[in-house]
Amino acid sequence: MDREILERAKQWTNEEFDEKTRTEVKRLININDEKTLTDMFYKELEFGTGGMRGIMGPGTNRMNIYTVGKASQGLANYLLENMEDAKGRGIAIAYDSRNNSKLFAKEAATVFAANGIRVYIFPELRPTPLLSYTVMALKAAAGVVITASHNPKEYNGYKVYCSEGYQITPPEDSRIVDYVNRVELIRGVKRMEYDKAREKGLIKELGADIDDSYLSKAQDFANRIESGLFTSDDNDSEIKVVYTPLHGTGITLVPKALETLGGAKVIKEPKQSIPDGNFPTTPSPNPEETAALQIAIELAVKEKADMVIATDPDCDRMGLAVPDENGEFVPVNG
Repeated sequence: MDREILERAKQWTNEEFDEKTRTEVKRLININDEKTLTDMFYKELEFGTGGMRGIMGPGTNRMNIYTVGKASQGLANYLLENMEDAKGRGIAIAYDSRNNSKLFAKEAATVFAANGIRVYIFPELRPTPLLSYTVMALKAAAGVVITASHNPKEYNGYKVYCSEGYQITPPEDSRIVDYVNRVELIRGVKRMEYDKAREKGLIKELGADIDDSYLSKAQDFANRIESGLFTSDDNDSEIKVVYTPLHGTGITLVPKALETLGGAKVIKEPKQSIPDGNFPTTPSPNPEETAALQIAIELAVKEKADMVIATDPDCDRMGLAVPDENGEFVPVNG
């Protein structure tokens, strides 16, 4: 095994890392799993345009509490040095249904709080578009979403949003990357216990009022376009929609939005409405892939629905299927 890889791996067996991490790295060293250790430690997980994404597990090239902490410290340093009122404006955080997403979100929150930056965090999973809205509604300095979008279950990620509510873009992304790269993985990261930060008022958990505000704004927008977005032109009857969140965050807002904003009758696919980072009922949580729609299509045929709508785990990507002239559901693309 490459000596440098082995030395990096051994560093992760020190007491400054948690017991689970130390145990796993020691196990891989003991069995001389060169391939796995090399992939875990041959580089640092890249923080690029929009944030970072990778396989979860121990190592510098993995998504874990340490790489999330480093990214958060780098972002905190950037905000504090480049935005005069960053502490007061704060940062909004949301997360999806993936394994460890809540853990990573709370880790990020403790780092920002330790740097004196107020944190607004959703206590439960929420869609990415809601985070984008929240950043603008609260006039926050930035936003973070813990998600790997539609990638396989082994992945997770860290998306960064600017104060205008959209993902960071050049040249700001490169400047943040520079700040992240300068942070030492362990000693360079400030942390504060989550509950202590809440007691001090540095972490505030958001409530249903922000959901309602988002839906209200969406309703205003819908009213400006057309009343009853899902009303049939032929007989003014409500359209029947089968919806699947593919085990993701869409279940928290999409059914209510379709019903209250569009006047649709929504039938939720029951198995896929349960948040689950293992995505057990679908080969892929990407709603643009036909295979991801199959269970919902089967329900739509049974219920004689008019369309199928699916969203990916963080609810920023949508798939749609409608019946053709023969009554068979086909995905809509283009």
